[in-house]
Amino acid sequence: MGRSWVTVSSIRCRGTKMEQAWYDPWAHADDLGATIRYRDDIPRGISGAYLNGVIYLRRRLPRALERCILAHEIVHYEHDDRGYYPMSEYRADRIAARRLIDYDGFMASARRTNDLGRIARDLGVPARLLVAWVRSSGTHETGSVLEHLIR
Repeated sequence: MGRSWVTVSSIRCRGTKMEQAWYDPWAHADDLGATIRYRDDIPRGISGAYLNGVIYLRRRLPRALERCILAHEIVHYEHDDRGYYPMSEYRADRIAARRLIDYDGFMASARRTNDLGRIARDLGVPARLLVAWVRSSGTHETGSVLEHLIR
């Protein structure tokens, strides 16, 4: 098994070339033996769900959003979460964010702007996941770069 779902790739971010660890939730789900089903009939306002050992994703999501939703639902799969509980949702956001957000990419973007939405877009994650990542990171890791933005 191992971590075949993490690769390192060179990317360009606003003209700056940097290497970034790239988490592949599709490979991770495959390693776990998780079943993913794509559906058109998922209720409005919901992009993904974990239910009875199956991960459900809304069909035709933008690829970057699908990657984030799948990363979140994988955490529910790993913990076999049942039902909707705020603490389970926060844990799923926190762990998914840790897998999706690269520290060097974060710092490169944070040096250019202090706009949380722009940094999240640079990193290809929803702002909610970026907030979870910053809150779960020690200040030794992120410094106080964004602490004032999420209070």
